[in-house]
Amino acid sequence: MARFDGEASVRRVLSQPNGEVWLDICPDGLDWQWSIVPPARAREALACGIAAISSRYKVWIRLPDDKNSSVLECFGLSNTTE
Repeated sequence: MARFDGEASVRRVLSQPNGEVWLDICPDGLDWQWSIVPPARAREALACGIAAISSRYKVWIRLPDDKNSSVLECFGLSNTTE
């Protein structure tokens, strides 16, 4: 079971030299936090993050059970009218 599975707002997306992408996200009902996407999914994370920042989309995420982990397990876009 995931610690969090739902929508999150994005305010910053950073591409790292090692191929990772860091997203500054705020899962609905939680605080802002940095989350990491491994290089294998970095391109998709970068595209989703930029779309969420520049439009009316939120990122759909799943955070792992481990509260010390900041790696996003999955993500996508969710349209919102907020």
